[in-house]
Amino acid sequence: MNNVNDSLNKILALVSIANEIEGRTKFQKIVFILKSKGVKFHETFKYHYYGPFSADLQLEIEELVDRNLLNEKTSLPYKYSLKQKHKIEDDSIKEKVDLIKFLCNQDYQNLELVSTIYFLQNNGFTDINLIEKKLRVLKPHLKNKIKKSFELKDEIDKY
Repeated sequence: MNNVNDSLNKILALVSIANEIEGRTKFQKIVFILKSKGVKFHETFKYHYYGPFSADLQLEIEELVDRNLLNEKTSLPYKYSLKQKHKIEDDSIKEKVDLIKFLCNQDYQNLELVSTIYFLQNNGFTDINLIEKKLRVLKPHLKNKIKKSFELKDEIDKY
């Protein structure tokens, strides 16, 4: 299977497990965290104002909506669900069912912070104190949630 079809199938499998993903930002963060936890998503992520963002992922979501495979409710926040049942064939997604459900129940701002922690770690930041200082610079509007985000990351790391 080529990477495009593999990517689209992973996205459909994710939404199938989640039942619904509320918000574009949350969708992006869930995929990035899953990728950081070993799910073989092919999308490239760059740092953006709301943390890791993939233009590839956004285009793939739009393609799935255009193909009438993914339902997109455009009232804010956006909501994504499947148009029809999807068979989950990807083992790396199947292994993360509990994590996916856990992530879907989290606040998008907490996921924004956690995904930024993973992004920093994936890009060479290893010192927790330095990561916290960097978060305060990158996310001053979320400074009151930084401590909680480290606790949430610890929970995610247990999956």
